[in-house]
Amino acid sequence: MKVLLIFFALWGCVVEESVASCVRNGKQYVIDGFILNLPSIDEEDFKFEKRNDTLYITSLTYFTLDGTTLVIPKDIRVINLQESIIIGIKQETTDDTPAAWLDFSSERSRLIRNIKQKYNLWTSQKQEDYLYRHHWSTIKDLSIQFQKTFYDKIIENQIDYKECCPEYIEQAKQYLAMKKESVISFEQLHAYPQIKGRTITISYRKKQKSRHIVIVETFK
Repeated sequence: MKVLLIFFALWGCVVEESVASCVRNGKQYVIDGFILNLPSIDEEDFKFEKRNDTLYITSLTYFTLDGTTLVIPKDIRVINLQESIIIGIKQETTDDTPAAWLDFSSERSRLIRNIKQKYNLWTSQKQEDYLYRHHWSTIKDLSIQFQKTFYDKIIENQIDYKECCPEYIEQAKQYLAMKKESVISFEQLHAYPQIKGRTITISYRKKQKSRHIVIVETFK
């Protein structure tokens, strides 16, 4: 039997042959006995819609599966759990400009056997050490070039900023004058890791039967 639970900008659950149950109760989302402790109990953060055997949970705010705990009941024996993620980098600039994706992504996965009680999903924040060890020079170059292009445009069009936000002109001047060799951290880059894709594959046994769940999280 295969059960597919899909989380994307629409989050949902597709159940073959209606064998498994999908229930939302406060912060808990239950599928075939597994419990996902969601990051928010506020109904405004999620929208639920059931279509035949599909329950869609739409994320309406910034909440993601980062750090979500998967609780495993005693009647389920998890044989294998594999979590694979795609990590991107978001770049911050001025206060009123939304953080932008840099042209970078890295894939990472881990396989764990015979899990009991609970499993904590990876978080974006905890990817910094991994990225620093394996991709720092690439990320630094991309970030510096992105910010240089951004702040060059502010200097070129500073007449548009003199009245509304002169602090942005000063911010641009300070960045362009900064010695890039001194940048040694994500904090100094004003950039941060963000998981932008996640797949969790669980093989388990329940009631003497082998079963399979795939959890997928993607973002717009």
